[in-house]
Amino acid sequence: MKNISPLTLCLCLLMLSSCRTVGAMLDDLDSMSVPTISINREPRIEDLAESHSCPEVRVIEELGTYNEFSDPGRTRANELVSRVTISGTRVSCQMDAQTAIVDLNVTFQGALGPDARRSNAEKPSFTYPFFVAIASPQGKIMAKEVFAASMSYGAGENQHTYRENIRQIIPIEKNEKSGHFKILLGFQLADEQLSYNRAVIKAEKKKAQQQKAASAPKPKAVSGPNPAQSSIERESLKAQPTNLTGGHWGR
Repeated sequence: MKNISPLTLCLCLLMLSSCRTVGAMLDDLDSMSVPTISINREPRIEDLAESHSCPEVRVIEELGTYNEFSDPGRTRANELVSRVTISGTRVSCQMDAQTAIVDLNVTFQGALGPDARRSNAEKPSFTYPFFVAIASPQGKIMAKEVFAASMSYGAGENQHTYRENIRQIIPIEKNEKSGHFKILLGFQLADEQLSYNRAVIKAEKKKAQQQKAASAPKPKAVSGPNPAQSSIERESLKAQPTNLTGGHWGR
């Protein structure tokens, strides 16, 4: 099990607005640089109690899948090397008056693409960088740690499941509740990978909307003029973060 150093909360975060978009969180994750600060005390086991208010765990939609192509500039299906998705999370937590101890179990589901190996005898291995970040009750990204999910495929194996256990120790200030914090997960992506994920998400949601519309019962004909039709195509994705230059996203 891997441990993340305890994190210190900045008092100035209390002044920030609680209305935070996913795009704003992406900007914070991309630009932040938080020093590691040690806590002066260790929580006593006898003081810990099972908490019914664990921090909420979320996988950021645009960062939940890592696609690797032979040529990063081209995203053709026949040039896909591998794909891995954060497919599940489990969380348990304990707390005392000043500390929340959160244990995460993260499941990764990997698959090889057509360009992963030259023969079935090959045993390719991959390492995928992913992050765990803490968001304050106000929605501000306070800290972030980067890990690596390693997958090794056997000869002829095209799918693989990997699980990672991670412990987060979060200091809880007076009048704060652990359930108001959020733990965010996602992969470290290059700009091209992020753009590809956004395009796939948009296409999938559009297809789902079209299928839903096609299966809906047709309205009965009514007399009188036809109601005005909207020409606006609405999207549920948040605005793209403005800071997406300079190498792998999230550094």
